[in-house]
Amino acid sequence: MQTLLAVAMGIACISLHAVRGAPWHTFLFDAVSFAWVALTPRWAVRSAWILLAAWGVQLALAPVGASLGEYSLLLPILGGVPEGSRRPWAGYSVAVVVLLTALSVHHDGADVLVPAAGLWVFLVFAMWIIAYGFRVVRQVHDNTVRRTVAEDRLELARNLHDTIAHDLSLIVMRTEEAKIRGTTEDDLDYIAHKGREAVSDIRALLHQLRGSTPAIDSTDTAPALTQILTTAQTRLVGGGFSPDIASDDVVADLPANVRTTLAVILHEAISNILRHGDAQLPCSLLVQSDGTRTVVVLTNVARRASASSGGGLGIVGMTERAADSGGVLHSGRDGHLWRTEIALPHHRAQKE
Repeated sequence: MQTLLAVAMGIACISLHAVRGAPWHTFLFDAVSFAWVALTPRWAVRSAWILLAAWGVQLALAPVGASLGEYSLLLPILGGVPEGSRRPWAGYSVAVVVLLTALSVHHDGADVLVPAAGLWVFLVFAMWIIAYGFRVVRQVHDNTVRRTVAEDRLELARNLHDTIAHDLSLIVMRTEEAKIRGTTEDDLDYIAHKGREAVSDIRALLHQLRGSTPAIDSTDTAPALTQILTTAQTRLVGGGFSPDIASDDVVADLPANVRTTLAVILHEAISNILRHGDAQLPCSLLVQSDGTRTVVVLTNVARRASASSGGGLGIVGMTERAADSGGVLHSGRDGHLWRTEIALPHHRAQKE
């Protein structure tokens, strides 16, 4: 901003001198002043005091009338105050008011002392107000950028956990099981399938990070509830469980955002059951809706080695995804069972 204003005012000053036929040394001094301000924003404090000293020498040796050139002394305030400490700029501002008031008095006489001082105080104060406005705008922008980056990192962490980490953990579990009971063709096919899924997920995340993700169609692409429940049942049965899955008739017409969130959360919840649950004991999944919100309850019995497991990254991620949709999630022990309850409203609450 300081550079752009210095260039614009420098051009205006040169044009004014050309029209008025000012002396060449005045013309040159003002042009150099604006050029100095435009080219030295990185050394704002030092360059400002050097410019002020040059104007003081110019006033003492070859005083001329006021022109646009003296406004070059105000521009460093505009560029420097948003960047650093206020103390050096406070002293500089006082010196600018004194020098420019002396310039006005020298040109127009002592009668203009008070109005000239008032004018320069007002202009310097205006520079401070504008500079603080720039500072606030920049801080708001920086905070917005930081918040966006944090949200993107959180979303990336969730996706890594829900997809790649999940696939790799299943590969490890299947490999350890195969080492105990002997490797079969089904084990190799399963491991290869999960490995291909992990590679596909990595590629999708890389496309997302590069900003090359294809545009999302506006049509409803969320999975149907029957598909979500069928997938959950298939995964549980494949893990050796005998799940009891039930749902109300009302839930067949859930909103797309609820179905999408439900599919992601259930995927992680089923993964936790497969990882920590005892396949020899009961496991249930119940989905209910009253038309305004949907409640999902999963229960299972954890293996003894996993009975003390608390809130890991998976539970944290599920809780955050539910909260992003305006819902809540609770997961923990309920007697001898591990119970996960998800409540999602059909109309997402507006975020602050």
